[in-house]
Amino acid sequence: MALDTAAAIETGQLLAAATRYGGVLLPPLTSGELYALGGDSQVPLEGDEERWWAGMTVPGRASMKALALDLLMSRELLAHPGHDTSGEETGEAGLAVSPAVAMTLAARQDPSVMVACARPDGVTAWAPRLYGITDPDGPPRAMVLEIVMDKIHGLFGPLHEFGLMSAEAAARFVTWWAQTPFRARHARKEPPRHVSVFRGLPDGELACDELAITPARDGTLGVWVEPHGQPATELVCAPGPMTRLILRMLEGMPAQSPQ
Repeated sequence: MALDTAAAIETGQLLAAATRYGGVLLPPLTSGELYALGGDSQVPLEGDEERWWAGMTVPGRASMKALALDLLMSRELLAHPGHDTSGEETGEAGLAVSPAVAMTLAARQDPSVMVACARPDGVTAWAPRLYGITDPDGPPRAMVLEIVMDKIHGLFGPLHEFGLMSAEAAARFVTWWAQTPFRARHARKEPPRHVSVFRGLPDGELACDELAITPARDGTLGVWVEPHGQPATELVCAPGPMTRLILRMLEGMPAQSPQ
């Protein structure tokens, strides 16, 4: 799928804005809209989204996808190529997708690096994922942020919020999220949050750096880190060094102890 000149310009403007301002919003999409656009090439289902999908029959899924395409066209995120030449054609629907949505789909389906965050209570809502957009053999130009919300939108399933962020802003966001309180009412301390950073290696292997982050009352973070192919270590650091550690992981650099 090739972007035309107008779409390429808009894509470049989005990337430039993310670099300059740290981040820009991308159009939110329901699970139904994501399936209508991308078919079965989706991030593995979990939680409410898995239950929503499993609760539909095959004819029901087909009807949902048709209605989702109509909804996307009413939102002007999708159009017939003859009516709008500023988008990118989808393989399944044969329609022109807006550049912002095309960027979201491309990042989800073929990220250069992926970050999956897991809440200590196992709930998938408000557990962010990030997908890297990069030039070949280079660090991420930007990261697409995805957060599944905790509200089911009827037939179309959970709402997914998206944003485009610089790699540095994405690292700051993960650090901020790791400090979010998730402690149960009677718990004496915060349980750890888990962050996994996935990236492909030149030999085709999938590398995974693992982090378990536990915020303390004094504002520091207790971190268990296991870089791919290396022994695990434990350390205590402030949020600033934690952000630098995550940024190194996003850029594919060795996960050294933050200073």
